[in-house]
Amino acid sequence: MRLHVAMIDTCSWEEAVPLAAEAVSSGLLLSHGIRRDTGVYVVLRCGDTYSWLYVDGGRVRNLRPDAESSEGLIRSFLRGRGRDAARLGRGLPKPRGMVVEVAVGSVLGAELPREACRDVFLLYNHRGEYNVGARVTLPPPRRLLGHAVAMANILLDRLCSERRVVKDW
Repeated sequence: MRLHVAMIDTCSWEEAVPLAAEAVSSGLLLSHGIRRDTGVYVVLRCGDTYSWLYVDGGRVRNLRPDAESSEGLIRSFLRGRGRDAARLGRGLPKPRGMVVEVAVGSVLGAELPREACRDVFLLYNHRGEYNVGARVTLPPPRRLLGHAVAMANILLDRLCSERRVVKDW
């Protein structure tokens, strides 16, 4: 299973909704459907306190690529609707499989081992909360979390299907 973990520095879920929607839609959507073997954690980091929303790609329904629809879906999850597809919790999510940090740099560095094709725990914007087993460096843009999530999915899809990994985007 592929798990994306997007860390967001805010204490308010209302402030986090646009980024959460971006991470969830980029992590779960395919051109023709939803990634059923993927989940997305959106973790709010408020000082030393963590709270999270987990969205399960195998159970989510009505996820659309437009911002308004995906933000509305995140808001409904935060209100307790769709409990079969999403859940809320406190603390840090427990990693399963290989822990991979996804960072932004000037040059693409994608040295992922084949073990990442089984179970992988992809971290975005973390600050040492986890012990990292591998690192993927993606080229800018620096501000768009959704792009980093989508690019990491593309890299893993290519690695796991044994297609050539493109070095220049």
